[in-house]
Amino acid sequence: MKRAALAGVAVVVVAAITLLAFARTGSHGAASASSPVPVSTAVVARTDLATTIQAAGTLGYAGSYELVNQAAGRFITALPAAGRVLARGEIVYEVDGTAIPLFYGPRPMWRDLGAGITPGPDVAQLDDNLIALGFDDGGRLTASDQFTAFTGAAVRAWQRARGIAATGVVRTGDVVCAPGPVRIASVAGAVGAPARPGGVIAQATSTARAVDVELPVAQEYLVHIGDDVTVTLADGRTTTPGVVFAIGTAAATAANPNSPNGSGSGGAGGGPG
Repeated sequence: MKRAALAGVAVVVVAAITLLAFARTGSHGAASASSPVPVSTAVVARTDLATTIQAAGTLGYAGSYELVNQAAGRFITALPAAGRVLARGEIVYEVDGTAIPLFYGPRPMWRDLGAGITPGPDVAQLDDNLIALGFDDGGRLTASDQFTAFTGAAVRAWQRARGIAATGVVRTGDVVCAPGPVRIASVAGAVGAPARPGGVIAQATSTARAVDVELPVAQEYLVHIGDDVTVTLADGRTTTPGVVFAIGTAAATAANPNSPNGSGSGGAGGGPG
């Protein structure tokens, strides 16, 4: 009888605890239902992560060219002024009073070009310049490696316009070639000096502005050719867009001997568009 009574008490106690737990749980759920948590929505946009760094640079001009005289003559009779910008067809200098104009193209004049010359890309370069200057023999001249009768007619028209003998032959030294418009950085020759074939007339650059940046090697991975950049000028306010067009492959030793990692720097070039 005692064992039965104790067992009955035990059952009651367990039941009471179970009911209490249920009651507390039910009460909490009711409170939650009567006080909802405020929610809202937002637009999620996928985009690229970007890292921005600032680095000092030197503003200058892209490209470096030597304008070389190949004309046979006695004296240099005219030279361009430093800082002048020259376009296709404009006069770079004079030899014995004969003007030497600028032509565009990657190849220098290395042979006389006239009827019967073997085909070559220098002939096509001549055609391109004659056409661009308006000497296309009435639209019949098209650029090709062949020195055609149309090329000869265009050359003679160009020579007559310059006031020189219309021979139909463009001699080595009759023009000076550069990849595009040039800015005269410095003049190497002097008016009255002997006109030596192979002598440098002037140092030139392109007309495109460029910024040279010495970038720490540890940051080189952040830049790639074609990356967009923003160039802030010396006033600290004026900005202009640019693009990375070249990255140097040589590293220089850091100037600070106390540098903890002794890292060098690599050059990166960026220019306004």
